[in-house]
Amino acid sequence: MQIQRLTTILIILFIGFGCSNNPIEMRSFIEVRQPLAEQLEADKRYADALQQWQILAIVYPENEQIEDNIARLNHTIAIQVKKLRSASNEYLKAKDNHNYQHTNLKILALQPNDAEAKKALQEIEWENAHDAASEKTAAINEYIQQSQKKAKKSIRKSQYQTSATALLKNKKYAELLSLSEKYLVEQPTNELARVNLFESLRGLGDIKLAAGQKEQSIPLFEKALLVNTSANKKKVANQVKKIKQQLSDEYYRAGLVQFKTNIDDAIQSFEKAQFYNPENYKAVQQYSRAKTIRENLIKIRAN
Repeated sequence: MQIQRLTTILIILFIGFGCSNNPIEMRSFIEVRQPLAEQLEADKRYADALQQWQILAIVYPENEQIEDNIARLNHTIAIQVKKLRSASNEYLKAKDNHNYQHTNLKILALQPNDAEAKKALQEIEWENAHDAASEKTAAINEYIQQSQKKAKKSIRKSQYQTSATALLKNKKYAELLSLSEKYLVEQPTNELARVNLFESLRGLGDIKLAAGQKEQSIPLFEKALLVNTSANKKKVANQVKKIKQQLSDEYYRAGLVQFKTNIDDAIQSFEKAQFYNPENYKAVQQYSRAKTIRENLIKIRAN
């Protein structure tokens, strides 16, 4: 009972912190959970399917369809448990401990709090060696822990997808960047998060570029190119190359103007022109020329 209550509390906490009143997010939640519940039922995993409908019932307390599915599954489980109970009694009479145990485990899979099945399993455990009983208990605990992790991962993924889609649509790139970076810490191989990370960096670079901040846009574009994703990077790579060429030309022209009045400023401009485009040979030549002139001026002043 204590483990079951803990599981229930965790599920409610996940929902409480993850769900909002946004109609789009609420609809997205049911679109994820309902098909999962239906598939689990199709696979005859009735208890797991029931759990999904119960989660939905917490989020949508007035949904009659959800309540109907819960009632129908409870009825289905009751019928299955009745059949298994009959078989369990026959195995008990035949002293077939293996099948007796297996049948009661099936009952617990359908109804985790079934007192009679728990009692039957306890009686079997008392008959078995201590080591064997300990291994089975550990396996059950591990199953519960893994189930909780899977449920948390599934809910977290649904939350991320819903939030990221809305942020990308509204071009809130800074928020999308932060959200994707945090989610990638949890799920470093998630391709959607890596694509969103790439798109957010590119979007922030475009904003800087539109504001005339070419130099500030370059680090954002270059960081986007480093993201390990299948997204098409060719356009961004060409964009970075073009911006660097433009900056190189701008600094070169500025250096030519500064050459007439301030040789030090001219040298700095020619240096930046080379930095952004090492193949700007005019900038290389003017840089060498400016340095030579400055050195000569220093010698003349010294004399």
